[in-house]
Amino acid sequence: MNKRIIKHFLMRIFCIVVIFLLLSPLAQADVFFDMDTYTDTNSLALITLKDPNANTDPNSIEEVTLQVESTSDPNGITISAEETDPNTAEFTADFGFTRNNSDDENNLIQVSDGDTITVTYDESDWTDTAEIDFADLDEPEEPTDNNDDPNAPEGSTNNDESDTTPSTSDSPDFTFGKHKGCFINTAAAGLKAFFH
Repeated sequence: MNKRIIKHFLMRIFCIVVIFLLLSPLAQADVFFDMDTYTDTNSLALITLKDPNANTDPNSIEEVTLQVESTSDPNGITISAEETDPNTAEFTADFGFTRNNSDDENNLIQVSDGDTITVTYDESDWTDTAEIDFADLDEPEEPTDNNDDPNAPEGSTNNDESDTTPSTSDSPDFTFGKHKGCFINTAAAGLKAFFH
């Protein structure tokens, strides 16, 4: 009787261990952003997902679906994460930011400064968040002319306008012909006096 009880007890322990081992890969899933805070509107956010349970075919590169939302767009966008190599169980995806409406096709999520973005995998079982701190989301300043003098009166500039009046020193000398005529006249007078 005691042997039967012990055998039954051991069988139950064995079943519990087997069930735990079968379900343990699910507990190992993890999804996370590459940064806690994004500060550049032109940057790409990288998401990494590690889920052995999603690696159903060790001979092929598989894909999983992730949901990305922001404070500005609670509906968010759906993106595909691709396995880095066959049988790695590690999936990656990236997306960009926009101040306009979100764009699923181009993986762009609408954000504003101070937003929180959230990635969700497998219907909220695994999530991660990051913050948006974009200094360049402020209105851009009007471009200024580096040559403007801040102390100059309004409407005036300190751009030196070149004097387009040609200098007399640079002007061609056209008096040579006049001097040449005087020289010829003087020489003719001398020759005339010499022969007479």
